[in-house]
Amino acid sequence: MSYTPVYQHKYRRQTKSAVDRKGEIWILSFICFVIYAWVATSIGPALPRLSEDYMLSSGTTGLIVGLYSIGGLFAVLGGRVSDRLDKAVVGSLFLVLFSVSSSSVALSRSSWSLGASLLLMGVFAGFLEAVLNPVISNLYPAKRGFSTIIFHTAWNIGSAIGPTFASIVIVAFKSWRLAYLFPAILLVLPSSLLGILGKGIIKKVESQPSDACKKAVARRLPLLVSTITLFYVAAEMGLSNWLASILESMGSGVLEAGLANGLYWGMMGIGRVVWAFFTDRIGYPKALLVSSSASFLLVSIASLPFPVPVKAVLWALTGFLFAPIFPTTMAWIASLSPASSGFYSGLAFTNGALGAFLATWSAGIVADVFGFGASQLIFPVFTAFMALDVIVTIRVPKS
Repeated sequence: MSYTPVYQHKYRRQTKSAVDRKGEIWILSFICFVIYAWVATSIGPALPRLSEDYMLSSGTTGLIVGLYSIGGLFAVLGGRVSDRLDKAVVGSLFLVLFSVSSSSVALSRSSWSLGASLLLMGVFAGFLEAVLNPVISNLYPAKRGFSTIIFHTAWNIGSAIGPTFASIVIVAFKSWRLAYLFPAILLVLPSSLLGILGKGIIKKVESQPSDACKKAVARRLPLLVSTITLFYVAAEMGLSNWLASILESMGSGVLEAGLANGLYWGMMGIGRVVWAFFTDRIGYPKALLVSSSASFLLVSIASLPFPVPVKAVLWALTGFLFAPIFPTTMAWIASLSPASSGFYSGLAFTNGALGAFLATWSAGIVADVFGFGASQLIFPVFTAFMALDVIVTIRVPKS
């Protein structure tokens, strides 16, 4: 008759409990990310109403809304805080604070309070991006790529809900404020549960150094990897922000241009599901090299003088190739430095926020001076630098 010590039974129960909680943390994080994206992308339909409510010019409205992006530049600070404390608890706190700040947007009564609320929203958005990405990546170290890329489909889901829900609310209730208030309140419960159930789980995972971390140059490689997002987000968000304007300037109708923009994000969601099954197998560097190089090629082809319908399809298809780049970069960063993944993920998001600002601004300037036909040439430049950055990063000695 065999005998199993009591402590082994206890260990098995604890191990099973930890595994179960990992799944719960992933699901709760996914739900929170969907609602976060829902709130973050509600600004489009609300934008014209902001000008009306606060009697602002379009330029002033754009400047105030731009404060949200500026807030994202502080993401690295949130990442540093999360590295010193429990990431699940800190992430839960940042999500609740994001909910509070988005509620204050809905309740703002002056342009000053609106701007301050949007700035705070951007700050906490950056903070929670710096926390949730390493949380998801470090939950399943053996499948970081799959877990992180699938997780980022939450953004595609939320960004589909946000503008649609906001439009319905504005039409039904004649108010843009409810479009922010409802999802902000909805976010509180899953955020709180994430902090309660996730306490202590991520810290245990991060205390185990990875092989990649042992082989990598301690700081230089993670820093280089984090710069990839500067050029990637510049291309991704710059293209998203200006695609409709570029197509309309070439003769496309408003509806067709909007559909092309929607297809761009739709293809990115499909791409993330597809790429998730290959990234861990081929490795993060190779996945980034293939996707960034192919993106540069397709973006360059789309900039050529094709008929508008062909250009619209080509631009939209870039979303499929863009799909794995941001989440794979986050997974690579977390694998290189699990204990400092919050800091480096925050730095990557900060770089991305800077890239989005630079691309949107520079494309607008080129359009003012040379026209929208010339502004589209900005995006091959950013994707070229992105691919070059990936190549340089891969060639860094690993020992």
